[in-house]
Amino acid sequence: MYRWDGATAHLIGYVELDTAPYPDRLQLLAARGAEFLVCGAFPVEQRDTAEALGMRIVCGVSGPVRAILERLASVLAGQASHCRLVR
Repeated sequence: MYRWDGATAHLIGYVELDTAPYPDRLQLLAARGAEFLVCGAFPVEQRDTAEALGMRIVCGVSGPVRAILERLASVLAGQASHCRLVR
């Protein structure tokens, strides 16, 4: 997991999700305070569950984590389009 301070992504820890099925994975992330789930692929049928747990989903992304977080910060600040986070 990373924390974004507006300028830098800080690694704050890891969450083991490999053996947990959905929606257990989402509950584990929510329990750790995750606000965003950024991933390359996300099962569409789980979007409502994630949003009910307070997480926003950003899927279909690829590239270095730091670059993706910087792009996401630009989108959230209204400085870039949300339609393409893929690098």
